[in-house]
Amino acid sequence: MHPSRILTAATAAATALALAAVAPVADAPRPVVKLTAAVWPKHLPIADGTPLKLRLNTTFASAPRGANFVLQHADYLFGRGAKINWKLFPTCSAARLRASGGALDACPKGSKKYAFKLSATVPDELKTVLGGDIVVSRLDVTTGATRMVNGVRRGYFEAKDCPAKGSAIHGDFTFDDGVEASADTSVVC
Repeated sequence: MHPSRILTAATAAATALALAAVAPVADAPRPVVKLTAAVWPKHLPIADGTPLKLRLNTTFASAPRGANFVLQHADYLFGRGAKINWKLFPTCSAARLRASGGALDACPKGSKKYAFKLSATVPDELKTVLGGDIVVSRLDVTTGATRMVNGVRRGYFEAKDCPAKGSAIHGDFTFDDGVEASADTSVVC
C-alpha cells in the first residue's frame, strides 16, 4: 500500500475514534433540578415588617433517568423582598461547636444548633454510607421562626420592599466530578 494511503487511512481511523469518544459526552446523563418556593402569609400585598415563613423545595433527578449525582454544594440566591433578622435569633455554628470540642454550652443561650447560610457545602459524612454514594433526591427547607421583642412579634425573615411581580430565587448546585446544574423560581410577596 502507498504511504500516503496508509497516512490517509490512519488519519481517518483516528478521526473516527476521536468522534466516537466525544459522542458519548454529548449524550452523558446530566442532573435536572427543579426549585419551587412559597411564602406565607398568603394575603397580598404583605406589609413591610410582617414575619414571613418561607418554604424551598428542591428536587433532583437525572436525564436520562438512572444516573446518580452526589450533591457537593448548594447556593441559593434571594432577590429583594425580605430582610433577615440575624441578630434577633441567637445561633451556634458548626465551627464554634468544633472549636469547643462539641461542648453545647459554648453556644449562646437559646440558640439553635444550625448554620443557616445561603451557601452550604455537604459534609463528607453525608456523601457516602457503607461505601456507597448518598444521592439526594429532594431538599425541603422551611423557615419561619418568630419571637417577641419588646412586645412585637418579629420574624427571622420579614417582608421588606416586595416587588409587585415577585422576588427571584436562584439555585446553583455542584455535584461529584464537578457536574453543575441550576434552577430558578420566584415567590410573590
